[in-house]
Amino acid sequence: MLTENGKVFEGKLLGSHFPRTGELVFTTSMQGYTESVTDPSYAGQILIFSFPLIGNYGFYPEHMESSNIWVNGVIALEIYENSNFINFLKMNNVPVLTGIDTRALIREITHTGSLIGIIYPGKPENNLKDAENILLNTKNPNDLPLFSETASKKKIFYNGNGELNIALIDLGVKNGILNNLLRISNITLIPYYEKFNPDEYDGIVISNGPGNPSHNELDSLVNSIKNFKEPVLGICLGHQLIARSFNLKTYKMNFGHRGINHPVIYNGNIYITTHNHGFAVKADENDEIIIDQIDLNDNTVEGFRHRYLPITGVQYHPESRPGTSDTRFIFENFKRAVIKFAKEQ
Repeated sequence: MLTENGKVFEGKLLGSHFPRTGELVFTTSMQGYTESVTDPSYAGQILIFSFPLIGNYGFYPEHMESSNIWVNGVIALEIYENSNFINFLKMNNVPVLTGIDTRALIREITHTGSLIGIIYPGKPENNLKDAENILLNTKNPNDLPLFSETASKKKIFYNGNGELNIALIDLGVKNGILNNLLRISNITLIPYYEKFNPDEYDGIVISNGPGNPSHNELDSLVNSIKNFKEPVLGICLGHQLIARSFNLKTYKMNFGHRGINHPVIYNGNIYITTHNHGFAVKADENDEIIIDQIDLNDNTVEGFRHRYLPITGVQYHPESRPGTSDTRFIFENFKRAVIKFAKEQ
């Protein structure tokens, strides 16, 4: 493996032996690797597991967060090679690099900041130049509209619980989010680029997804959010787009949050939350937005509410897949707002 700043990490390559590039990111989760590799928010990235051993409990299809693997590669210190998780990665042509010093690699990322890397087969002394050329000509994934790859290609209706109807604007939604919303209402999944009439719905959710929230392909959606009269919930990328709609800025984090144990303070209580984001919202309140949730590790903005309208954004993943169920009340809060809105119509 070669990083864009010239560091070489040599290990054992499993799975695909085709070169793969991506943004190097790491998760501190000790489990949930099936959920992670199938999370659309990891599109364009090579995922490093900081926990020393993965694969020990296997792969289960019901743990998948989408129907695809979205990571460009997997890196771990040690992987249980007889695991059906490895077979799952191999069948999907995902390169798996093991036997390298993941602590040193992660320290390189935290010291330098976001890095692009390449997993390349063969000995460095024979293939380094070719790997360097590929890396030199690789576009930074954060400059690409990754959400256009992960979003649904058509509108889909899901029959859920109750008579309420929610529009789910899709940028790469996780199954966990969809399943939690189906406990509340019927869901119409709408690709982010498709026009729709918000008045036909009792509430609107803007999903998670990969990529840069300031990408110009998202400007049309951002400009429409502030005109919604219905209750709105934004999760992860959706949270960032709501922030942009109300004139808050977003920024690229040094190395992001990816893990299942981030402490977030909200209304005087501390919750353990699940994270997967490389961008965040700047902590600048204005006349419309009140920032009311903060990560206690580094003071990153993790949630806000509109001062007057039923609009909420959370940076973390309240569906908690993987992770604890501390913040699933976010869906219940949204349900109450939707019910209240529906009764008033």
